[in-house]
Amino acid sequence: ASWLDIDDRHAATLLGLPESHQAHDRAWTREIRARSLRDDDESLIVYDLDRSATAPPIGMNRSVVGKKSSVGLTPAMLERFRDPDTRAVAIHSHPSSGSFSQADIRAVLGMPGLEQLVAVGQKGSVFRASKGESFNTIGPIALEETYHRMQVVLGVLQKAGQISNVERWALGSHLTALELQERGIIRYAFAPHGEL
Repeated sequence: ASWLDIDDRHAATLLGLPESHQAHDRAWTREIRARSLRDDDESLIVYDLDRSATAPPIGMNRSVVGKKSSVGLTPAMLERFRDPDTRAVAIHSHPSSGSFSQADIRAVLGMPGLEQLVAVGQKGSVFRASKGESFNTIGPIALEETYHRMQVVLGVLQKAGQISNVERWALGSHLTALELQERGIIRYAFAPHGEL
């Protein structure tokens, strides 16, 4: 059933994505989800908001060899992400169906040409983040501090047997993103699958 509502989850997480690109963004989101259902490797598609919605993507890639939970960036992707005049959208899979990792949020904060980052979970979750109004001033420091604080608190709950290790990391990522949004560091939209 989660496959059928991927369109609804996508629609709930647009964060001001231009209407001209929404249909293609939805199609890329479906493609990344389909790839994640075929295997546990992460996949990535990057496209540019300043190009026609029907233009081919900047690039597509799969997991780094030996690291199923990390997808490599091509030189073309890195060049676009580093260019402040680019407005790239990166859609990647999260086999765990959880929210953004620290590395994901660091990319949003540190890559001037990365307009939006999307994580599509194997179970149908969709998460989207972009820079908030305060991202330049306190973003990287707040990310590290917030993520560490969340993991300490959740670690206590895990040791007490109230949550599992998987729940600890999933909650930590989501709660970190929510707090960073509250502080204006990122904009964050999410539509988790029913088990989260």
